[in-house]
Amino acid sequence: MNQNACFETDAYQIEKVAGMTDAYPYCMHRRDLTDFVVPWHWHEELELGYLECGASVIQTLHADYEIHAGEGFFINTSVMDRKYNARPGTPVREINSIRSSPAGISTAGSNANTCIRS
Repeated sequence: MNQNACFETDAYQIEKVAGMTDAYPYCMHRRDLTDFVVPWHWHEELELGYLECGASVIQTLHADYEIHAGEGFFINTSVMDRKYNARPGTPVREINSIRSSPAGISTAGSNANTCIRS
């Protein structure tokens, strides 16, 4: 896992997912959101995550979701989102994984624009 992996987007706000290759279309990052805002971005891959500590907000174009330590989240393919610390000044760490293929996890052809908290 890569703590505070470099976060880059292209001109269309598509995240350039660090560590993922065609040969290995999966990656996992540990990200410290204490003083870091993940900017608006999207990607064709599924994103699954878990909040280790603290509280963060996942903001989409349609809703805001406050996630707390011990909770997980799923962000569907092609959903524009950003993340930030819900309680500035307190520690926030997340573990997220990105999978290139939604097969077997989401319904084919789904146009769901969702972020699901569990």
